Amino acid sequence: MLIVAEDAEHEAGRLRGEGAVVDPVELTSDLYRQVSRIDGAILVDPSCVCHAVGVILDGMTQPECRASRGARYNSGVRYVYAGKASRRLAIVVSDDGMVDVIPEPRPRLSRTEIEQLVVALEAAGPETGRRVANSVDRMRFYLSEEQCDRANRAIERIYKEIIEAGEIWFCPDEFRRHPRLDRTYFKEEG
Repeated sequence: MLIVAEDAEHEAGRLRGEGAVVDPVELTSDLYRQVSRIDGAILVDPSCVCHAVGVILDGMTQPECRASRGARYNSGVRYVYAGKASRRLAIVVSDDGMVDVIPEPRPRLSRTEIEQLVVALEAAGPETGRRVANSVDRMRFYLSEEQCDRANRAIERIYKEIIEAGEIWFCPDEFRRHPRLDRTYFKEEG
């Protein structure tokens, strides 16, 4: 696991008993191959200067933690989101070869784009509701609390219409505003 943290130097000192603090050194590809064999995380700053290796990370359980993903992934999630004062990023390579970036990179979208999706869902009937609901579901991270309420009402209406027609629909889970959503995930609109 590779941790990139604005506060890497400070964190190396704080976690001194949980890993090996090193003299700051640029993390080259050769050095990375050598230290990645050590159990624990590699801690670097945004300039790719390594401050510690073999670090055991700390942090509280987060909504993004998933038991099915294992200790390495969840350790990365807990540590990244524990650093509220400083920005952090984890690159987790699991034993099965899966690579995760935490936090998950998300594109910046237009608020207008998201609003148009919710409006389309509100206007959808049973014949188009499934498709539009799936589109809104893929963008659920970006929905405001008010948009979540509107989407939930629209889904409930469409679901009733589909059931009344004798069809089956596995509708999306209830929409709730994501706790990490903030203005930085949206494009500036003029």
